[in-house]
Amino acid sequence: MIAFFVAVSSNAQHYQQGIDKNSIVTFKKVMQALLSDTKMFTQGIILEDFSLVESAAQGIINHPKPAMS
Repeated sequence: MIAFFVAVSSNAQHYQQGIDKNSIVTFKKVMQALLSDTKMFTQGIILEDFSLVESAAQGIINHPKPAMS
């Protein structure tokens, strides 16, 4: 169980670093980042790490908008 959460956390950080809010992003990249934030949010709730919950919630709220193309 702990290994799962460590893997989820590293994946979430990877996707967060891959999205630059000033660049044009695809819908797929936005959805991958939202998935990562959702996983971090769930992890924070399970581990009662409310700073992680807050950080993930901010990522969900302030996600970049996909390009219109």
